[in-house]
Amino acid sequence: MTERGVVRANALAMIIPASPRFSDLELELDDAGGLRYRPAPLAAHAGANGLDVDVTDEDEACALVCAWYVAHREAGGKPDATAETIVALLNARGAVRSR
Repeated sequence: MTERGVVRANALAMIIPASPRFSDLELELDDAGGLRYRPAPLAAHAGANGLDVDVTDEDEACALVCAWYVAHREAGGKPDATAETIVALLNARGAVRSR
């Protein structure tokens, strides 16, 4: 796996590997507002960062997705509509600090 860069996201230094890309998650929100994503890219990203995350647990997965998305955007990555919706929902709940 080739490292693309290291970005600090909410005090967490994240390695942004060339693969998987954030878009590989194929994020969606289901009708009930739950997060749908491909677990393999999330697990690969967690592994690249030395994180022991249960990617089948929605809360843990959502936290990692959000941290990865912040790092992705700070590294110049393209916006993702679903991730933007999640961040907006978390901001509305006061769960994410605005920059």
